[in-house]
Amino acid sequence: MTLTYEEAKEITGTLSYPSKMPCPSWGIDPKNCVTGAKLRAQKGTTCSICYACKGHFCYPLVRQKQAERLQGTHDGRWVEAMIVMIKATSCRHFRWFDSGDLQGSEHLLRIFLIALRMPDVQFWLPTQEHKLVHEAKFDLPANLTIRLTNYIIDPIYPVRTTFPTAEVITCSKEDWDVHTTYNDGIHHYCPADGTGEKKCGACRACWDKSIQTIMYRRS
Repeated sequence: MTLTYEEAKEITGTLSYPSKMPCPSWGIDPKNCVTGAKLRAQKGTTCSICYACKGHFCYPLVRQKQAERLQGTHDGRWVEAMIVMIKATSCRHFRWFDSGDLQGSEHLLRIFLIALRMPDVQFWLPTQEHKLVHEAKFDLPANLTIRLTNYIIDPIYPVRTTFPTAEVITCSKEDWDVHTTYNDGIHHYCPADGTGEKKCGACRACWDKSIQTIMYRRS
């Protein structure tokens, strides 16, 4: 199956280009999150302060594009279309879900297939869908890093998983200020959260499987 760029764009609803990121991304409306929608109503959870529920994410055009992206996942050509779109960027890194989250096991499988078809691209997927990831029946592609996000801010215990993945922890300002010097190659504090620029810059830790934990400061 060969799709033109315009056909792929029509199916995928286009990619997004977050100003913080060094690469393109793909995201949907957070109201469509499965686990996140439940967490959003609970005080103290990471989803209760979801950045994708405010600011420019609320603009009608942004929501329209997010809706088009979600609709595109129901198209049987979505995997091929996403490959065309990502290849057109000539970028070696890609982030899944600058907003929103996995919609089910079929969605996760398709993302796996895209990664397998694009071995020269490093993919990063942060998610609250822990159970979905744990129950995956297929091997994790070498170029896809899945990071399970902690449900609450300042968790006492980290995410525990037998799946070959990593985690994301959101810290309060107080927790961050105490521990930001603790970059030991396993725990990594996001440099974009500790500077005024709010950009990844040269950092690619989120895509690096050797770094088990990424720490973000609560905004």
